[in-house]
Order: sequence, then structure tokens, then C-alpha cells
Amino acid sequence: MLMSIHQLSKRYGDKICFDKISFAIEDHDKIGLIGRNGCGKSTLMRILAHLDDADSGEIIRKNGLRMRICLQDHYFDETKTVHQIVMNSLKESKQSYEAESILTRLGFEDMHRLVQGLSGGEKKRLALACALAEPCDLLLLDEPTNHLDPHMIVWLEKYLMRFKGAVMMVTHDRYFLERVCTRMMELDHGELMVTQANYSAYLELKQKRLEEREAQYLKRQSFLRKETEWIRAGVQARTTKSRARIERYEALKAMAAPEITGKVELHFDSARLGGKTIEAYNISKTMGSKELFRNLNYLVDREDRLGIIGVNGCGKSTLMQVLARYMEPDEGVVQHGDTVRVGFLFQQPQMDDLSIRVIDYLQSDAIETKFEVLNASTMLERFLFPKSMHYLTLAHCSGGERRRLALLKVLMTQPNILFLDEPTNDLDIDTLNVLEEFLDEFKGAVITVSHDRYFLDKICDHVLIFNDFGVTEALGSFSENIDKISLEPVKKEKAVVLESKPKSKGLTYMEKKELAELENLLPDLEKIISTLEAQMNECTDYSKIKKISDELEMNRQSVEMKTLRWLELSEKAEG
Repeated sequence: MLMSIHQLSKRYGDKICFDKISFAIEDHDKIGLIGRNGCGKSTLMRILAHLDDADSGEIIRKNGLRMRICLQDHYFDETKTVHQIVMNSLKESKQSYEAESILTRLGFEDMHRLVQGLSGGEKKRLALACALAEPCDLLLLDEPTNHLDPHMIVWLEKYLMRFKGAVMMVTHDRYFLERVCTRMMELDHGELMVTQANYSAYLELKQKRLEEREAQYLKRQSFLRKETEWIRAGVQARTTKSRARIERYEALKAMAAPEITGKVELHFDSARLGGKTIEAYNISKTMGSKELFRNLNYLVDREDRLGIIGVNGCGKSTLMQVLARYMEPDEGVVQHGDTVRVGFLFQQPQMDDLSIRVIDYLQSDAIETKFEVLNASTMLERFLFPKSMHYLTLAHCSGGERRRLALLKVLMTQPNILFLDEPTNDLDIDTLNVLEEFLDEFKGAVITVSHDRYFLDKICDHVLIFNDFGVTEALGSFSENIDKISLEPVKKEKAVVLESKPKSKGLTYMEKKELAELENLLPDLEKIISTLEAQMNECTDYSKIKKISDELEMNRQSVEMKTLRWLELSEKAEG
């Protein structure tokens, strides 16, 4: 046993996070901690890591217990480099290669970048690197998959499955929970429910438990109705037996009904959408020296369900902002129909001033639906913000509550084309399920960027894929197209087009021979790369990892150069 928790309680004002909960963490445990936004999951993790104090209760930790934690909120010295931050976080092991290997896996190619130049997502990945860079007995991870691209998430899954110590994580990534966790804990109304099972088995057991609780409640209500009739009819003789029956009746009557967790209600009418939606013609965009996309054409269908996928930094969010006309393309044109009403949920909620009250953040008049008129206060309650929270400031809201509030603000504009940039970040699983149901029935187009594989598989029927050859469209779900995403971050320099040089017609004899050789060689190189990647995933010896990594990089560069040459020769052959 690594840690034993007895009768732990914590509250903030009138809000109870958890009340007298008890559990244990044992070696090799893989625990998924879930619950509604703001229920106290992050608070519990901080208390376990000695970063916060409980109001009451006892925590007994194993002597010499080594813990590492990755929090949602992280603050680094902005004057330090990425490498310095990770090395300074190590307590025992100071082996530079271990830290560099983790940083490389999490997308940091330049170890000497200053922290002040990192994006919010990169800082989150840096915090994760600090947690993973040193061996420990217990890993505490708060939303570890946020801001990771698909290949990083797959790598982290395998890393945690092989991890020899215990892991306790807060995450809303359902595939991740299913594949990594062997034990589920749910915080709900201050209580902790523990299930020795993975996520899918936990869902089945929870449903069975709810049905049994509901059946018991209905049985009790039926009994109470009969007893109420007996009480009202009066009793001829107040015997001991009748007095005992009355006492049982009063005790049953005082028992509370099963507490049902509130459910976010999403019922919005979208504005009418005409025949013309959004049309993009030959759009191109470059940021600095990096070309994100070139000569891209796309027509948004009236009920489009499009996912935009690719590695971090490839330009997914930029493309959405160009399509929404929040950003101008360098070349090309984006046209919107007269009836288009865009709703855009940004990756980072637009909440610069946290002193604003929750109800004032909406800045919305009443909205009309087919059946009723809804004001801001009513909508807040439907989004699980009780009246006691309406006049609190945004600073009092958890990350998930702020995300839910930002989503509400977007939906209250009654858009008919929704752009969702990482909508699943920080939302709890119940809210995600409701959001997915709403989007499935939404009368308009949905274009989304997300790293939540389950969400993309459920919502999207086709995808735009950023890879080394540009942006391509493919039918099917995210999982069906994940192999088409480039494994490395996009590193394209701005293309130089040489129009003045006349193109020769046809291939020479030597060029034909070279093309045939390349067509035979490239599949073999791809097999070598796949083999090396498999070896890398299975290997735990860092010296061997370095050797494999170098060989892998060399082969990738070779494939890239040979592929470009093959394309050049193929185009020349086609005239």
C-alpha cells in the first residue's frame, strides 16, 4: 500500500468537495478519477500531493514514497529554457538523456527554447514532461491528454500501461480511461464511489446500481402510500405494536430520495441557413516561415460534420479562424452566405477579466425558442450553474465550469454554423455526452478541432488531414484516418515556386530507371520505419532508445527526400 486515506473532508464556503471519504492507493494501481466539473477532483489530487490541506481526516503515506504530479495550472520561470525547467524539477535522477527523450516524445525539438515563448498547450506538455522525467512510485496526473496530438496520446497510453508504479489521473478522454485504468473512482455530491474495473465495466455497474437504487426508492414509496392510508384511517388502540409501526413510518418518510445528478440541458434553435454557406477558394496561409496550407478549396455543406486533424502547430485552429473570417488568408477568398451565423468556441475561453460576474459574462438578452423565452439566469441553471453562483466572479469557477460557461455563451447566439476548437478540454464526461447528442441533432454545420478520439469518432463523418503533403480530405471517422497524420510536427519552410524554368517533357532513360527504383525502395523504407517505431514503443533501455531514435530519424529523412524526388519524377512523367 502506497497511501491510505481515512475520513477525508474538504469544503470551500458552502460547497462540499468531499465529506469523510476513505480509500487506498496500492502499488501498480491505475486509477481513473472522474466526476462533474467543480466537484473537487483537482482539489483531492492537490491534497494527496501535499500541495493543499484537508479540513479533516488522515493520510498515511508509505515511508520514502516518491510522488510526481502534473497539474492543470502550472507556473514556470519564463527566463529558463525548456531543458532547464525539466532538469531543475528532478529530485534524484539527473540523467539528461531521460529528460530529453520525454521532451522529444512530447514534441519539443528545440530544448533551448525559452518558456516565455511557449503557448499554453506547450506549457501543459512541459508540465507533463516534468512529471514523467524521473522514476517514482505514484504519478498524479490532472488532465494529461489535454493539448497532446493523437500520436502523443497513443504513446502516453502505452507508457502508462507499462509504468511499474501506481497512477491516479483525472481525465475525460474515454478511450484513454478504457485502455489504461483498471480502477475507477467517482466523486459525486461529496461521496466517493470506487469500482474495481475499467471504464466500460464501471459504466455497466453504475447503471445497474442506479436501477437498483431507483427500484428501492419506488418500493419504499409504495410502502409509504399504504402506511399513510393506515395512519389517516386512525388506530383503534395505541398498542406498542402500532406505535412501533408509526415510528417505522416516520423513519421511512424522513429518508431522502436518491440524489440525482443534474444534467446539462441543450435545447437551442439555430438560425435558418440558406443555400449558400461558407465557400473557400484557393486559400493559403503562412505564419512566419511556416506554410500552413496552400491553394485549399472547401465548401461547407449545410449539415457538415467535419473534423480537422493533425499534429500540434500544423495550422488547424488557424484554418478554422480563416473559414470563420476571424482571420484573413494570405491568398484566396472566403465567402459567407447572407444567412450564415457563426458561433466560435475558442480553445482558450475569452475570459481576460476574471473579476466579471458569471451572469454578466453572458451579456445576453432573452432568447426565443419554439416553446419558450429564456433569459440568462434560466440558461445558467440549465447549464448547472445554481443561482448561488450567478453573482460569483469567474475567478471562483473551476476550469471546467469556465469552459461550460463559454460554450453556453456561444450557443445563446443561436448560430447555424459551429466552429469548435478543442471543445472537450476540461468538460466532464456527462456534459460531453449531452454535447454529442446536441451536435448530432444540430440543424446546421459543425466544424471541429479536437484531440478527443471518442468525440471525433462520434461526431464527424469526414476529416481534413494536415500532413507533409498539405491538407487532404478523407471520408470516415478519425480512427479510420489516424495513420494518415504525419508523425512529426510540421516543419515546412515557405515554398519557393520557380516559374521561369521551362519544364521538360517526359523522362530520360536514367530518370525512368530512378523512378522504378524509388517505387520499389519506398515501401521497404516504410516497413523499416514501422519496425523501428514498434521497437521504440517496447524498449525501456534509454541507451537503446537513443540508438533506435537516431536510426529512425535517419530513415524518416531518407523517406522524405526520396518521396519528394518520386513526386518530382512522377509529375514530370505525367507531363
